Amino acid sequence: MVVRAFWLILCAAGLALGTGCAKKVDRVTVDRIIARGMAYEDIDRLCAVGDALGIPMAGLGISQNALKAQVLANVSAALCLEPVVREAQIDGAIARRVLSGEQKVAAVLDARYREERAHTRAAYRYKQAWDALEAEYGPIGEACPRIRDADQLVFLMGLYAGLHGMLHDQAGGGHVGVSFDTLGKVARGTACIDNERLWHVPGAFKAAAWATLLYEDEGDPWAMLEAEAAAGEASGVRLARAVQVMILANADRTDALRDALQAHARSLEQTPTAPEWAAMDQYALDVSRHELDRLWAAAEGHRAPSFGALPGGAEEAGEGNGPFAADPFAGGDPFGGGEEATDGAEGSGDDAPPDSEE
Repeated sequence: MVVRAFWLILCAAGLALGTGCAKKVDRVTVDRIIARGMAYEDIDRLCAVGDALGIPMAGLGISQNALKAQVLANVSAALCLEPVVREAQIDGAIARRVLSGEQKVAAVLDARYREERAHTRAAYRYKQAWDALEAEYGPIGEACPRIRDADQLVFLMGLYAGLHGMLHDQAGGGHVGVSFDTLGKVARGTACIDNERLWHVPGAFKAAAWATLLYEDEGDPWAMLEAEAAAGEASGVRLARAVQVMILANADRTDALRDALQAHARSLEQTPTAPEWAAMDQYALDVSRHELDRLWAAAEGHRAPSFGALPGGAEEAGEGNGPFAADPFAGGDPFGGGEEATDGAEGSGDDAPPDSEE
């Protein structure tokens, strides 16, 4: 560890900018920084790592010789923009549900434009990761390259970048120019890494690509997606399920989406998160929770009260802590005044202050 830190210091100081230094950065990024980061549930920290790595490597002139690090850095940096996309989507859904007239039009348009801009920025970062993957391993989807066991995650993240880069670019208006052919390359590239070892995510990527391309020569891609998602849950890393959720939402297959979301919730109750891959499982939860929030925002004008509860389901009407069990503001001041404050206001007659117009 001391030796690795020493080499990082040399590189950061600009004392050794050759290929050897770049390769040290590559291995430390893959084997230490990202590998250790996968044990943290805080996705914001993971995206910050990507932001922190990319520009210094480019500035020191070692990016082209530290391509694996570039794949991981750009994927991590792209994760920073996904919450921006999500917030804009939720804002737009809520505006459609609760506003009217000019306010509704303005709010929906503003949310859409924010979403498109974030999609485009994310697509650019994902494309940088995909380009670095191909620069390191050659054209993806042709003959499988030699991939070290320790680098299977790098390859998986590169495939993720290709799939998500295309989807984000399409949603943002196609300004980045990620080729639609990338989906086929991703699907074929999944054969180069271990599906079971990687929580059935490669198989989910392949099925997602074929479902998006409406390609059925290898069977029903939607059935393949469900099979991979179900198989992956037992590992404690539910990323394959999240891929299914994302693709179902993208295709407006709402009934299947609702089933997948509830399957994800059941899995969380039955199978604990794999500790060394907590970031992966947390990211999967973030993806699925967002799609659940979108369903709730469209139906009720707010996010989901809990993960797994569907809008319009029987769980809304029962007793308990849900927002539909009873009026959450009944019985007094919802901001802490309680019965005493309410009684005082009722007894004050004409001296009571007017209702706030905040």
